[in-house]
Amino acid sequence: MGELFYPDDMTRGEIGIIGADNIKVFGPLLTMDVRKKICNKEPVLAIGWQVDNIATGALAGQIYGETFELESLYVSPAYRNSGGGTFLLDTLEKLADGYASLVKFDLVVTDGEHELLSNFLVHRGFFEEDDPVGTMWYTTLGEAAESRFFKKTPDDKSLGKSFDETGRLILQSVERDCELNNEPLPEGGLLGGKTDSQISRFYGDDKDYAFVAVSRGRDGAVILSAVVNKSGKPQILPFILKEALQSALELAGRDVPLYIPVVSEVSDGLVRSMLPGARRIDHNLRKEIA
Repeated sequence: MGELFYPDDMTRGEIGIIGADNIKVFGPLLTMDVRKKICNKEPVLAIGWQVDNIATGALAGQIYGETFELESLYVSPAYRNSGGGTFLLDTLEKLADGYASLVKFDLVVTDGEHELLSNFLVHRGFFEEDDPVGTMWYTTLGEAAESRFFKKTPDDKSLGKSFDETGRLILQSVERDCELNNEPLPEGGLLGGKTDSQISRFYGDDKDYAFVAVSRGRDGAVILSAVVNKSGKPQILPFILKEALQSALELAGRDVPLYIPVVSEVSDGLVRSMLPGARRIDHNLRKEIA
């Protein structure tokens, strides 16, 4: 198992370095990306914990500049609350000391396991960055339809139209304008990628415009991928947002997840004022190495 470290405060187990020679043993405890990096002999620092020759925990990541980016951390459920997770992190800090001054872990919480891990890291002294830009929020289409915003915003389908109805030339012009002015765009642009042209909504022309771009995930999830208002009419955005959500409800159903990535102050304000039931699911956790 490479070099071994025997913790003073654990009654059993040993910790050591994971490499190509023992990746088959610890591989199931690591993410697929980390396993590939180790097999390709990339500069990954991976630490494993084993008890009675059974792989019970693993941690891995890489150093970029003065930051160690934690990419994988897992302890088998039967061995939690035994000190292994704590000692994995303590060993990481000892090995990274002198090479990195900060440990960073970007975690998207989609289930109970992730929530437990997030709580554990906070208990271990990790803190969360306050900047809302770059965060991800989650609700369902049904919950969004029950929001005060959705119920109070009048129906007016004459204001917006789908991307399908808007016309390719206008959308191309708007896309170029957004690129020039550093406005957010969905991955692949307004006309490509995973943008759903039936659900997405547009208002105005190629000079004064507002749009709500919606993408679809592999699991059918609805993603509010870009929201821009350059129409000079702040009241337009709630109307076309409601139109987009209504269209998504009709096409996808109430139980489908709705993800809202915050890419600007506009989308941050949208989440907080229009969809207050949404909850943040990503955590940008940091800890300084003493």
